[in-house]
Amino acid sequence: MHVVSDKTTMPMGHVAGHIADSRFFGDGYSTPEARRIFCDLSRFQRWLDVEVALAQSQSEIGMIPDWVGNTLAASARIERLDLDAIGQGIASSGHSLVPLLRAWQNVLPAPAAQYVHFGATTQDIQDTAQSLEIADSLDLIERDLLSVVAELIRLAEDNRDVVTIGRTHGQQALPTTMGLKFAVWLDETVRNLHRLRACRRTVCVAQLFGGVGTMAAFGTRGIDLLERFAGRLGLYAPAVAWHVARDRVAEFLSTLALVSGGLANIGNEIIQLAKSEVGELAEPFERGNIGSSTMPHKRNPELSERVVVLSRLVKQAATLGFEALCNEHERDYRAVRLEWVAVADAVLHTAAALALMKKVLRGLVIDRGRITANVDDAAQFICSEALMFLLGARLGKTAAYQAVYDAVFSEGDSAGPLVDRLLADPRVADHFDREALIASVTPGNHLGSAGRLIDGVVARARHALASTVPAGPGDLGVVGANA
Repeated sequence: MHVVSDKTTMPMGHVAGHIADSRFFGDGYSTPEARRIFCDLSRFQRWLDVEVALAQSQSEIGMIPDWVGNTLAASARIERLDLDAIGQGIASSGHSLVPLLRAWQNVLPAPAAQYVHFGATTQDIQDTAQSLEIADSLDLIERDLLSVVAELIRLAEDNRDVVTIGRTHGQQALPTTMGLKFAVWLDETVRNLHRLRACRRTVCVAQLFGGVGTMAAFGTRGIDLLERFAGRLGLYAPAVAWHVARDRVAEFLSTLALVSGGLANIGNEIIQLAKSEVGELAEPFERGNIGSSTMPHKRNPELSERVVVLSRLVKQAATLGFEALCNEHERDYRAVRLEWVAVADAVLHTAAALALMKKVLRGLVIDRGRITANVDDAAQFICSEALMFLLGARLGKTAAYQAVYDAVFSEGDSAGPLVDRLLADPRVADHFDREALIASVTPGNHLGSAGRLIDGVVARARHALASTVPAGPGDLGVVGANA
């Protein structure tokens, strides 16, 4: 077993340890936009922004001098602070926030510095900042999910009447349409869009309750302060502290697991239909893409495979959210430490899955010739239900089912076409001629309500695209309303 034991053996400039931050492979697990939300500097700046919002809200209600809020705001820029000192302070103190606050106080006028972090506890600031991270993440994910919805609408409409083989348990079953397949994907995606939008109000909430949730440090003005503080940040004001009640974050992570899981469901079906033996769908391909280092002919559905992998990673992050539900007394930092990992990973991987799926759907290759050939080859068998109902009109459903069953499993392929096998059965030949049976095994005649179902799904999806959800409580007229 080889173990790297000496730092000198590591590459120069080695800083990225997480796959999402890899210079070479990071974009397979995240996106630049998502990484910016969770980078160290963004996190520190967000903590400063929350501290400023607190001070400005306190200035507004006379809890601290009215000039303090704006004075703090003028200096609360991470680029003005000593990052090395902050890092050393975190290492020596073991505290995640205080070294940042001290570095900030060092660039403030002394009279203002004493009002930094006035009455709040660390978790108030960091939980509120995490809510802002989640709000930014929701904006990014919703935008890309809307793009996926738009692509699926296009695919469902363009392929509304393309007859294909419906498969159950991995086997050929009955006729359906490619449009209906895409409509099923679309409907699930729209449901996940609604879930994503619905969780915003529950999840995007402020935290400002002090050490044990009583707001004692804010005197009698705590609730008023909370409402102003939340409104200033575009968040909702919760009814009570949630230091140890982490269901909101678990809900957010679960929603991302559903979103990414829906994308994986699409990706997995593309993988199945891209198999050489089926050949009905294929991912976009450009000359220069390499499927194998040793097999030049390979054209793998690798983007869809990545989406499936990413969904599994998001699901594991969601599991951490559930682990964080169990806490002790009025505050317990274990949940926060879990969430710092889980929220970042879930957002990074969901963003990557969406970026990949947009690329796949925009360039999805639909081989209608191959689809038609597959349908024609299986037409008589995938119309067995239609044959059964045709025969049932004279023989009764049970006898008709048995007649078709016997014909299907008579002598395998060597027995000839299914219609000919049926005509060899006196129960059938006495009542039907070949023309009647042939007419019943035209797959396009047995699509039921597929077209109407597609139209309904598309109409609802277009409505979802057209509707908008305000980004914050101020737009809803409920600043300070309990969430």
